Amino acid sequence: MRIDPLSGDIRDGYILGRGTRDMKGLGVIQLATFLSLHRSGVELNRDVIFLATADEEAGGYFGVGWLIDNRPEIFEGAGILLNEGGGGSRSEDGDIVFGVEVTQKVPVWLRLNAIDTPGH
Repeated sequence: MRIDPLSGDIRDGYILGRGTRDMKGLGVIQLATFLSLHRSGVELNRDVIFLATADEEAGGYFGVGWLIDNRPEIFEGAGILLNEGGGGSRSEDGDIVFGVEVTQKVPVWLRLNAIDTPGH
């Protein structure tokens, strides 16, 4: 089966293309939780905002980084920010540890010229 990797085609109930299998479950759970909170009618003393961006491979410069530089008002008064990064593990003592992950991939921008027969 051949598809355009940027198409987001839906076939047999699956979305196909780049990034369609990359950490979507947690984002959906977070969105469902926000929707449940909204539907519950609970009154809070502050706004709750769900902001979904994509850009971890470019260091956030075109996602959250862009928003911070160009739309800083979105974050004014924010008390808690949650993201999809990080995860839990056990320490050497057996304690459960949840790390705070601020970066995972670091981009390297370069231009390559190759002269030969292409292949994979």
